[in-house]
Amino acid sequence: MSPENSLALWKEARVMQMYDHPNVVRMYGVANDTEPFYLVMELVTGGALNDFLKKKAKTMTNSRRTQVLGSMFSLHEGNLFLRAFIVN
Repeated sequence: MSPENSLALWKEARVMQMYDHPNVVRMYGVANDTEPFYLVMELVTGGALNDFLKKKAKTMTNSRRTQVLGSMFSLHEGNLFLRAFIVN
């Protein structure tokens, strides 16, 4: 891995570890013994949020909408929203 990519990986890992919200994927650490390096993250099933919203937005309950918006707001507060969620 190039020094630039290594620096970017560690920077991303530090930023991701700052977030502790029940509706934001948790990052546990970095496996960096040998290449390729891995970000070790919480397992989330069901696909990407963007795809979920495209399919389910019109039928979501208010409770579910509140969960999604709470997650987005948490990311927005940390200036991470655009990095974490890009609407196509």
